[in-house]
Amino acid sequence: MSTENKEIKENKTTEETNQQAKIFMPLVWIDCEMTGLDHKNDVIIEVCAIITDGHFNIIDEVGYESVIHCTKEKLDQMGEWCISHHTESGLVERCIKATDRPMALVEDELLAYIKKYIPNPNRALLAGSSVHMDKLFLMKDMPKIIEHLHYRLLDVSAFMEVCRRVNYPLFKCMDPPISDHTAKSDILRSINMMKWYRDHFLKSPAETKDFVDAHNAEKKEREEKEKVEIEKRKLDDDDEDESVSKKQKTE
Repeated sequence: MSTENKEIKENKTTEETNQQAKIFMPLVWIDCEMTGLDHKNDVIIEVCAIITDGHFNIIDEVGYESVIHCTKEKLDQMGEWCISHHTESGLVERCIKATDRPMALVEDELLAYIKKYIPNPNRALLAGSSVHMDKLFLMKDMPKIIEHLHYRLLDVSAFMEVCRRVNYPLFKCMDPPISDHTAKSDILRSINMMKWYRDHFLKSPAETKDFVDAHNAEKKEREEKEKVEIEKRKLDDDDEDESVSKKQKTE
């Protein structure tokens, strides 16, 4: 490779790294399809990841998506719901045929994909719907992913349950999301749901401006009063020390 081409390649790599580092409060949306919900005995058979910024803008539309090889014997042990849906979606057949897609390989590929956009560990949050369940399986089957991500989660299901309880009429306005129960479609559904709650359930900065301004003004006033009280106590202590000192000299 010529020096000129090498410099161009290095500059391009630096630009990509800088761009990736600028992702605002990144979120790694992950959805796993499993053989069941028993994280001790069931396994991940499909995984998808899509990265967004903190405003839920998708960074890469393609994302990462892969099936994971699983034996027919293991798949035959699935419950009725999983057998029905995973067979209908074609996932069962794809997992059996994917003999070149072991769990370890998919884990390394997924980690490399995440690091491409978020190279620094403990920066991006894991996000999704009921994503605590995905995390349980990732901790067992793909621990490298969990080690790279922040320990906090963004769970869309939590927003759904809060909205259901505090503003049920609004909750009923949301059209039920449609999913074909594949990992990628579930992620896109979760992102769209989060955008809906942001736009309709959560208040925007403009809507909360008056409250924030009043809160900050009250906080500033309180801090100034506390500062005056501290200064006053300090002066009182100094006067008391001076009085004691004069009394001791007189004696």
